[in-house]
Amino acid sequence: MAFNYDKLLKLFEQSGEKRIDFSRAIFHSESNMGPAYFKNKKGGPSYVHLERICEHYGVPMTTFSDDSPLPEPKKLTALPSTPAPSSSGTAVLEQEIDHLRRDNNRLADDLRAERELTAWLRNQYTILSEHLRSTDRPASVTDAQSEDGSHTPSGKQ
Repeated sequence: MAFNYDKLLKLFEQSGEKRIDFSRAIFHSESNMGPAYFKNKKGGPSYVHLERICEHYGVPMTTFSDDSPLPEPKKLTALPSTPAPSSSGTAVLEQEIDHLRRDNNRLADDLRAERELTAWLRNQYTILSEHLRSTDRPASVTDAQSEDGSHTPSGKQ
């Protein structure tokens, strides 16, 4: 289903609500994001946001496909600052928790890989440092070094 942003915009305009009310209902935040957030979003809103939009306006998900007619939106009432969870809200929360767990596991795997890479790089540094210490230095460096280990320009001892 291709998301039809114009239908969302019409519902928003018909409702007469403010962007902050839209943001509270859809994003559960006090931001000032309105429907324009979804205008150029590739693939349209996420399933969670689409579900919240449909619940907010009291319309089915098919409303936003290109070939369905636009229904009359339900009359909106003022939203509380924290929306009360509904039965579908519980499912949404469970989906969000699963999503966060997957992200957390992915980040933990990335962190383990970074630690392994860091340990490998430190080992390589140690090996190269020992190798450089054990090899002969070029003649120009050793000639310029005084007996006490300090460096002096060649020929000025």
